[in-house]
Amino acid sequence: MSATDPEAAVAVHPDGHTGLSYRLDAVVDLDTGAVVQIGAEPGNVRDSVDLPQRMEEAKANLEQVGLTPTDVTADRGHHSQENVIELEAMGVAPIIRALVLPGSIALSEKEVEQIKAFVKRGGLLLADEMPGQTDVHGKRLPEASLAEVFAGERYGRGRAVLLRRWLDEYDNQRLRSFGEEVREQVRAALETSRIKPRVDVNAGGTYPVAVERVSWSGGQIEALALLKEPAGRFGESSDGTSVYEPVAGMKQTERVRVRLPKEGHWYDLRAHAYLGVRDEIRTTLKEAEPKIYAMLPYKVGGLSLSVTGGRAPGRALSYQAKVTAGRARPVGHALKVEVFGPDGEKRHLYSGNIDAPAGSAKGAFRLALNDAKGTWRIALTDVFSGETAEKTWTVR
Repeated sequence: MSATDPEAAVAVHPDGHTGLSYRLDAVVDLDTGAVVQIGAEPGNVRDSVDLPQRMEEAKANLEQVGLTPTDVTADRGHHSQENVIELEAMGVAPIIRALVLPGSIALSEKEVEQIKAFVKRGGLLLADEMPGQTDVHGKRLPEASLAEVFAGERYGRGRAVLLRRWLDEYDNQRLRSFGEEVREQVRAALETSRIKPRVDVNAGGTYPVAVERVSWSGGQIEALALLKEPAGRFGESSDGTSVYEPVAGMKQTERVRVRLPKEGHWYDLRAHAYLGVRDEIRTTLKEAEPKIYAMLPYKVGGLSLSVTGGRAPGRALSYQAKVTAGRARPVGHALKVEVFGPDGEKRHLYSGNIDAPAGSAKGAFRLALNDAKGTWRIALTDVFSGETAEKTWTVR
């Protein structure tokens, strides 16, 4: 215990060291970067303990200006079944709508209670074979602990669907009838529970099997990534070396139509291309080449940059950048910063990525005493639109 600060507590830090400290939590609006609420707890308080309290405080602050929170994004340390229940009671959108239990033969009593509560509140539970056939120690139970959940059409306000087939061979069987049957079962369960994909990928009237999709929503921003799996896989040859083997039925390219989660100003991030206002994209996916898209509520007009200082070795250079968006109010952006010396080589120590809340950002770095004299260059790129801005300065 600290003799000068008795409220501080011992915490384990990310690098493994321990020490008397506090844990700070801030609730931030994703669109503007505005801090809605901030609080501190002793260092030994877990993240998952105070999330509902922080949300209550943030909700009260927002209500003072006529606003109401509808959803929350938090890292996994804040997640617990209790938090999900409390956030739903506050009117915050449910975090999880479907839970999949593959090969979950052994379950603890606490896990069983939480799963039952999840389904009762309206969640969808999917399992390959009956889960909970043994306790957490592997001792077989007289009846599976979740048997009653799967017994009827509904359990509380939710549903539980048993596929009645192991999925360990799905990866090898997905292009055959077994794979299609499994996907049809899952699709039917999701549709019955009114769970629709945020992004619909269609290839000539059918759903492509080997296309991974990841989407993210942050207020007025949408992001989407698509990745087509390779048309083959590596195996072991007769002499023990690795060999690439094509998979029957897998294509090297796939022409797809992508129904986007929202209509807006969409960008191709890897191509740095503006795609226009749309709610659909037609593109060709190539194996192992990701496509990354993002949507903004406006078309980016440009990027401005100003620099001051840094005129001699050992001096600091400061820079400010701003995204222009016409009459629209910019949302949060991310900017790539690259600094180049007189020899044209990138200086990685001074480069990196910075956040630009509400489209504005500032940064600084100090030149080393032995940095070269001459003309230096700093270039910033807006990650969403690919718009760039750069400035040069002379170190004497």
